[in-house]
Amino acid sequence: MRPRELALLILLSAPLSALGQDRLERPRVFVGRTAGPMRVALAELAPRAKPAWRDDVLHDAMRWLVQGDRDAADRAVARIQIAGSTDYQELTFWLPYHAIAYDWLQGFDGFSPQERAKARDALLVGIRACAPLYLEEGRQIFHNSYPGNACPAALAAMVLSPESSEAKETWEKAHEKILAELLPGLAYRDGAFQEGYSYAMELYEPLLLYLAAYESWTGEDIFRKIEREFGDCVRSGLLWMVYGARGGRTFVRWGDIVGGSRATTREERKWMFDLVAFATSDADLAAFSRRLSEIWKDGVHGATRNALWSYLWERPELAGRATRQLPPDRLWGKDSLGHAILRAGWEDGDTVVSFQAGDHFGFHQHQDQGNFTIWRGEPLAAEGGLYSLEKPYYDRYFTTAWAHNLVVLSGPGVAHDGAQRPLHLHHCFSVEEYRTLLSNDSLETGNILYFESRPDHAAVGADITAAYDPVSMSGFVRQLVFLRPATVVVLDSVATAKGDQIPRWLLQTVEKPEIVENGAVLTKGETRLYVRRLLPENAEARVVEGFVAAGETYTPGRGPQEFDENARWRIELSPGSGGRVFFLHVLFAAAPGGTPPAARLARDGSSLGATVGGRTVLFDPSGRRAPRVR
Repeated sequence: MRPRELALLILLSAPLSALGQDRLERPRVFVGRTAGPMRVALAELAPRAKPAWRDDVLHDAMRWLVQGDRDAADRAVARIQIAGSTDYQELTFWLPYHAIAYDWLQGFDGFSPQERAKARDALLVGIRACAPLYLEEGRQIFHNSYPGNACPAALAAMVLSPESSEAKETWEKAHEKILAELLPGLAYRDGAFQEGYSYAMELYEPLLLYLAAYESWTGEDIFRKIEREFGDCVRSGLLWMVYGARGGRTFVRWGDIVGGSRATTREERKWMFDLVAFATSDADLAAFSRRLSEIWKDGVHGATRNALWSYLWERPELAGRATRQLPPDRLWGKDSLGHAILRAGWEDGDTVVSFQAGDHFGFHQHQDQGNFTIWRGEPLAAEGGLYSLEKPYYDRYFTTAWAHNLVVLSGPGVAHDGAQRPLHLHHCFSVEEYRTLLSNDSLETGNILYFESRPDHAAVGADITAAYDPVSMSGFVRQLVFLRPATVVVLDSVATAKGDQIPRWLLQTVEKPEIVENGAVLTKGETRLYVRRLLPENAEARVVEGFVAAGETYTPGRGPQEFDENARWRIELSPGSGGRVFFLHVLFAAAPGGTPPAARLARDGSSLGATVGGRTVLFDPSGRRAPRVR
């Protein structure tokens, strides 16, 4: 453990021994007779506009607190006496909420000693079931199951700690793991999550609930202390969602994106911004929460608990203090995950470009280092397929380079169907262990070489050679420049291991593209993507339909759902031979009625690039220097 992590552990663990007291003000989690850090006084809640009450244990417990509704309290008491599923994927969906309800119901005179004992036993069942995922040797600190079990266990054990020595001991252990393993892992990735935005909920929901509950219970300002010791990883993770929300609605596609509302900002998101804004007085996060309310006018609170948490923590007056826009570009995990988002601006139809090049962290992450996407009101350069764990579709197509905007190889001796190396990180106990695995090259798949953000453009480059097997690829540097508001220039410097191993440049599309001279055109709705090839000068282009990898067609086992992009077309471009090959493309995302700017090849000594609409981009093919844009 690093010295600063040990210091934080000692600092934040110190109050635990003092909290195993039988005399505690109840309720204490988030609400109480008096206000405190992350705790709202009940007297302040009473006059507030009530949320739309739902058939839910927390809503019933809150109705008892603010309205004295005894029927609601009886329903909540009955529910918390029954343990939910002990499956590791289900614990996070009931254990913390039953524990919070248990705290909120302490003042209810209809909550008998026998019922309290049964409720405690039910919570202990859940607490014990969580242990293998964060205490035992099979744990993986980068998988959603770790926070999804450590944090609910810590929260429930904290609530029971005055009444149970077992719970008090469990709280101490779980709290230590969160500080020593989970938070360092989050900081290592700057708060971003390799599993994508759908599964990020299973990281951030339990973590934020525990941190807020801890602060309300102990009075410790844990959010500020984490910021001092680990940087702004919590805020940075929420900003990762803000930047990745295209038009404020649907998310950038990386990792496994679940169909339906989990691909959007609508489902169980708003409250997280309210919570952290409340804890840290962050106007930017409060402003994004307000924007979500404006976007989803038919009900941002459509999911179960958004309304309840916003009832506690929403601060509209804070949102009004957001006097400046966030910078248009941001990079998360330069030396780890390598997620970059480049934006034309913050209006609903502004272009959003994503790029990623980093290392492998485990489940739900794809073998797609170097992938980019382009969105302008519609998905233009997309990701192939539908998320489905159907075998062999998931392993042989969906997670591979064949379903992404990358380069694959064909020819004798190519490994892994010409795609990137398949990797699986099943166990990892700490950031230090992960660094050891990286040093052995087993998880090394890409490195960001540079990242620049300027008023009129942004640039990012990466070496992704390590993502491929050396028997196929001896060098691959991808560089991308985004010329605001809508032009993307991409240079790929590719070196295959053998001359008869031929690279293919792929671009995934939702609709069927049209091949034209030196490029292609894609129409999606009223938006068009114009693709202009500048290098190689001679190449064969074709359109491929279906979920095809290395000549085999795979089926996902399900049809498209709402918000699935279902990209089932792609452009394939092949120069006909391998060795050293440069792919240079200009992609223009045209608004309705827009036309592409003229583009031509530009050279200056060893540098090469493109002149587009009066601006010139010149790359160093090695990627050792950021491009010149003039």
